[in-house]
Amino acid sequence: MKERECDNCNNPTPKRFLGKINGLYLCKKCRIELRKNHRKQTIKESGIKEELQKLSSKIKKEREYSRKSYEKRIGHKVINKNYQPIIKGAKIGKPIHLYNLFLSFQEKKCLFRILRQRGMSERDVKERIKDLIEEQQRLGKIMKKENKTKLQIKQKQQELLEELWK
Repeated sequence: MKERECDNCNNPTPKRFLGKINGLYLCKKCRIELRKNHRKQTIKESGIKEELQKLSSKIKKEREYSRKSYEKRIGHKVINKNYQPIIKGAKIGKPIHLYNLFLSFQEKKCLFRILRQRGMSERDVKERIKDLIEEQQRLGKIMKKENKTKLQIKQKQQELLEELWK
């Protein structure tokens, strides 16, 4: 990697770390110092030192009272320190154990098409599919109370489905 001397401090610096300001190639430290001096000079010349001090003191006060600044940012008061906003859609529920208690979208679509071809109206077909699902759920609950195995419940529900296809 090529090195070049800083035009201000004459220290050898890799070329990629040099920056060009006003035609001079300066290292990082020199550039920082140059910017600081320029900032101080412009503040003195423009006469806004008092306004900047007021703003900085105001910001420091807000930092001290982080709760106040937080309330200002969110737009309402915080009741307690452990406040957590309610996130819409975040619901923790119990796991649902389904033993073939539903028809997949493809099965519903296929069943709907077949029943429509047989001459049933749309509303009747939807009701029949809905009744089938409810019947499967009811049957599953009854068989679960009788301590039947999952395999037996599944077979019974498949038989119920096959009857509907006929």
